[in-house]
Amino acid sequence: MPTTLLSDIAPHTVARVAALDVHPEDAIRLKALGLCVGRQVQLVQTGDPLLLRILGTRVGLSARLAAGIRVVAASDPGQQHTSRRADPALDEKRLSVS
Repeated sequence: MPTTLLSDIAPHTVARVAALDVHPEDAIRLKALGLCVGRQVQLVQTGDPLLLRILGTRVGLSARLAAGIRVVAASDPGQQHTSRRADPALDEKRLSVS
């Protein structure tokens, strides 16, 4: 399946992480935030920082880091929508990595 840069997908697109082509220290920090190969993510907002939804939490990533993350589109059209948590306040948690 062809991969694309995370920063090149359209907002609200759901994709799976295919590769983390970043410095090893950055990979460790990204994995600690839940961003690892195989993880489903949703692009919430483009820009710098770019906003992702990972496991129900919004995470801000610098353009530099986003340029090293390759993704594939979600294979099942039903995966294009992520479920909301029962408590909307939990969806509003934000973390940033630069």
